[in-house]
Amino acid sequence: MSKLVSNNQGTETARLARNMGLSRGDYQRALTDGTIGTFLKGLMSTKLDYPDWIKEHLTPELEATEVCDPGPVELWLDPRQQSSSYPNGHEVYETLKQKDLLTRSISFGHLKWYEEHLEQIPTEFQGKLIWGWASVVRHSDGFRRVPYLGCRGVRPYVRWCSLVYRWHDNEPAGLRISA
Repeated sequence: MSKLVSNNQGTETARLARNMGLSRGDYQRALTDGTIGTFLKGLMSTKLDYPDWIKEHLTPELEATEVCDPGPVELWLDPRQQSSSYPNGHEVYETLKQKDLLTRSISFGHLKWYEEHLEQIPTEFQGKLIWGWASVVRHSDGFRRVPYLGCRGVRPYVRWCSLVYRWHDNEPAGLRISA
């Protein structure tokens, strides 16, 4: 028989199983025959759920196609961010393209992976917004947006921001060390 870490885990997996349409009998069999691990892996999302407002993906060839580990990541700032002149997102995006750094940039799928694996977030991310420039999109309002991992509060989260805003020195791009 499979062991669960806690009663709360059992309650939560039962709720998820019910929401997925798994019968109580199938769930009980998975618990008793040891296949609950396979069931739990099936619950882990690898599919990317993009917001409905996205009109166009501007860098589809750079994006991770599923929620996945980006591997080792380094943080990069536009030189203007370091000198306190704070460029807007359009300027940062153009600099990344000119320096051929977009191919190393992390994407929405990588940011979602960090959101789901909080223990894997590097300590140097604390207090920062980490940008996933490999996933620039066009919003239905016509403006370009880029996802970020917000690590400024109690629990990191993934959100999107328009490129019209200024990028500060605590808002680096996440770049994969080996792309």
